[in-house]
Amino acid sequence: MLSEQIYKRQLNLGVIPEGTQLTPRPEQIPSWDSYPDRYKPVATRLMEVFAGFLAHTDAQIKRILIASMRRVVLTILWVIYITGDNGASAEGTVHGAWSAPSFQNGVHEDPEWLLEHIDVFGKPK
Repeated sequence: MLSEQIYKRQLNLGVIPEGTQLTPRPEQIPSWDSYPDRYKPVATRLMEVFAGFLAHTDAQIKRILIASMRRVVLTILWVIYITGDNGASAEGTVHGAWSAPSFQNGVHEDPEWLLEHIDVFGKPK
């Protein structure tokens, strides 16, 4: 399991202390192997879009750091960078969501709806 591999690597690197326990996956969240094959493309695309967001964010942070280092006269530049996705969203259910406001406006994005709209994920629409 990927989470166990990550856990072992973090433990070996000293990122997490000895005795740290992995959080068990909740029963309500299916494993990838048990997720319906029909909807795996939706989950895959949602992960691709999020990865694109992270890559773009990293590139912009790099630009800020380079610009800051060019202008800073100090010998030390401290940067604290915190980012997050606010955790799981109840609006998306276990299948995810294309747009959280859709739920708030009465559009239920069930897996079939998401499959029908997969081509607009990550697009400026």
